[in-house]
Amino acid sequence: MADGVNAPELPGFDRELMEARTAKEWGLTPREWREEPFDDRALMLAYELFCSSREAYQQEWQELKRKKAEKGSNPYEEMKRQMGL
Repeated sequence: MADGVNAPELPGFDRELMEARTAKEWGLTPREWREEPFDDRALMLAYELFCSSREAYQQEWQELKRKKAEKGSNPYEEMKRQMGL
């Protein structure tokens, strides 16, 4: 959300695109990625998904902290409210 306006919803990644992104992050070509054992690819994918989730969480938290500074509200309580807790 930017300036109170909802951003357009982006399509999600499909499996092939997520694998290509992960291969790139790990410095592998598509061929090298396919040659990796299944368990190794699964671990690399899980790592990238975890890191992406943490980054999104941190960005959301920073945005809430910024809003708190502007409005004087509690970012923790606002995040709990948004999560339905």
